[in-house]
Amino acid sequence: MAADKAAKKAANAAAAEKQKQAQLEKGRIPPSELFKPPQSDLYSAWDDNGLPTKDKEGAEVSKAGGKKLLKEWKTQEKLHDAFLAWEKEQ
Repeated sequence: MAADKAAKKAANAAAAEKQKQAQLEKGRIPPSELFKPPQSDLYSAWDDNGLPTKDKEGAEVSKAGGKKLLKEWKTQEKLHDAFLAWEKEQ
């Protein structure tokens, strides 16, 4: 029984470490480059922060689409800040 608990604890720790590494790898990309090639080829124009303003056909990004992109951008900003903090520690 104790061996099972220890094995489960080790597996959970390994899974948590793997997830942390995946998050750090995602954070490697700066938010200003998130929607630009080579990461994405869906957009043709960006604002100063790197948020898309036009899709690849040249049409303006919709208001709802802009909100979704802003949310992704903010998430990437947090991931990138965590990556930079981790990199500084190393």
